[in-house]
Amino acid sequence: MAARPGWINQVKALWLSYRHTNGVHGRKLELDHLLGQYGINICLLTETHLKSGEAFRMENYVYHRTNRLTEGGGTPVHGLKHLETTAIRVMLASKPVKIMEVYLLPSQLLRASDLSASLGGGLCTLMAGDLNTKHVHWNSRLITTRGGLLHDYADENSCLIYAKVIIPGCYILK
Repeated sequence: MAARPGWINQVKALWLSYRHTNGVHGRKLELDHLLGQYGINICLLTETHLKSGEAFRMENYVYHRTNRLTEGGGTPVHGLKHLETTAIRVMLASKPVKIMEVYLLPSQLLRASDLSASLGGGLCTLMAGDLNTKHVHWNSRLITTRGGLLHDYADENSCLIYAKVIIPGCYILK
């Protein structure tokens, strides 16, 4: 997750991008172009393929990440059964907002309790990532069991699911 420091209380709109990178090596120029072209304030990157201790920097951005103890990705947050997250808290219009990047392995169960634990705490929360869910309401051709669960959870808890692709492989939320 990369975020521009010191800008949050000065902007009227938050430009957030979620991108599945399939490795950041060799894509730095592409990412620089994306961030500059759209004025992205926060960019959530998944599948970076970075190894523990391997540095990654983008000019004018602070990079936040967690590493999985085993091969391949982020760290499970304590108290969550299967959902992996990296989260930051920012001030937006003088109000605290939690921004989370999430990942759920296809082999794991999506649990409403994990969603509640992630979204709880009284802060306005924006969650983006790959929960490996499919539902016709977010541009899939089919509905999977976990897609139905996420859709029902969102309905019951007044959550908004946004899945609009502006450029291929990238979701941008303003």
